[in-house]
Amino acid sequence: PAEPTYWGWYDLGRPPIADLLWFKAFNDRVLAPWNAAGVLSSDRFYNIRLHNRDEAALWKVWAALNTTLAHLVVEIWGRVSLGEGALDNMRYEAAAMPIVAPEAIPPTLTAPLRDSLLALAARPIRSVFQEAGAQEPQGVTLSGVLPDRRALDRLVMGDVLGLTDEEQLAVYRAVLDLARTRLQKAESVKRR
Repeated sequence: PAEPTYWGWYDLGRPPIADLLWFKAFNDRVLAPWNAAGVLSSDRFYNIRLHNRDEAALWKVWAALNTTLAHLVVEIWGRVSLGEGALDNMRYEAAAMPIVAPEAIPPTLTAPLRDSLLALAARPIRSVFQEAGAQEPQGVTLSGVLPDRRALDRLVMGDVLGLTDEEQLAVYRAVLDLARTRLQKAESVKRR
């Protein structure tokens, strides 16, 4: 076997490379990037690594973490403790957040999810307001949501969870309402 490489008087070993990354804090956008470059993360990210290393499950988890529904969970579970209204979540809180279980997603949706995710990953993720196509909750329409965002959400919220269009619209509106309220409150405190 090769000699171990030591970085000094200590050796913590090389941690496993994450499949996905989860931010420790969020502001007006929520996303879980694919760690395609295999980078080591800092203390501002949490590593997500699937135990079974199943590629289909990885696509499903990546999809679940990048839906507007996941943004809603972050808005509800996150703690507003950082400047300018950012939502903070500790590792144990992030691990406890409910997401759509990969086994709940039928295998027939793996390819459509992959296609939706690749389309979404080809561009920068914008603020929730830009993604939803509205600045106010009552201004949200399903046709106003960015098409690639809507395609992913329709698959997960509609095809997997069975939410009606009206229920999906309520998710978009709730996310905008919670994010707007949180950011406005932070702005008012900042002005004082």
